[in-house]
Amino acid sequence: MRILHVGADRVVDASRLVALIDLPTAGQSAATREYLELAKAEGRLVDLSPKTPRTAVITDDAVLLAAPSSLTLARRLSPGDGRLA
Repeated sequence: MRILHVGADRVVDASRLVALIDLPTAGQSAATREYLELAKAEGRLVDLSPKTPRTAVITDDAVLLAAPSSLTLARRLSPGDGRLA
């Protein structure tokens, strides 16, 4: 099992990962805002960031708002030297 550390002492099983959404860019879209509001209304939204979150980590059962950037989290998933293929 591969795990992804998303910050705030929280890890995610990588096999349950659906998407990493960059909030400074994609977070501006109406569709993303609507999705996050729906996740909040359903009780699936968890804010792990002490400040403004930079990434929405979407799993099969939750949406985690995380401080690390989506690029940083993607690199943590990459094998080898951490560079994206």
